Amino acid sequence: MTENPAQLEGAPLTETTAIIAAAVVSVGPMSDQNAWEQAVTDRAKAIAQFASPKSPVAQVVQAMLSPSTKVFTGTIVGGQMEQSSKRLFVILDTDSSRKNNGLGGAQLPMGQEGVRTDRTDTPAGAAMAHKVRTMKGQKVRVWVYMEPTGNPERPTSRVLKHIELV
Repeated sequence: MTENPAQLEGAPLTETTAIIAAAVVSVGPMSDQNAWEQAVTDRAKAIAQFASPKSPVAQVVQAMLSPSTKVFTGTIVGGQMEQSSKRLFVILDTDSSRKNNGLGGAQLPMGQEGVRTDRTDTPAGAAMAHKVRTMKGQKVRVWVYMEPTGNPERPTSRVLKHIELV
């Protein structure tokens, strides 16, 4: 367990302590002690599952907090399915002065940028693709993670991890 220098009533705050404290707070008080302990245990297991480095929740949070993540605003112009990767390729009008490529290397109009969702055959990717489609034409703020690809010719891919209306 990783120790944290923060203190919780004199005891070191460990990951375990933090998870248990979060579970106790989220369950709240109950009159039946046994039922309360079971509810806290169940909630702690769910929180531990989310906190595991391999969980989809932890991976999204880690990506959003990564120094390689870019946060910027733009207007959603549209999207196109990239069949080879099963990702939605999203086009944003950002007024960028850089020339950017779209699908298949085609040049995007000046001021537009492209990002990809996670694979749409995953729950997170399908949910993001749906959300993007409902926001077409609207101004948004995006969190774009520069995901390593393992391909030396294109070492990173711009992957949309979060989007919100501005």
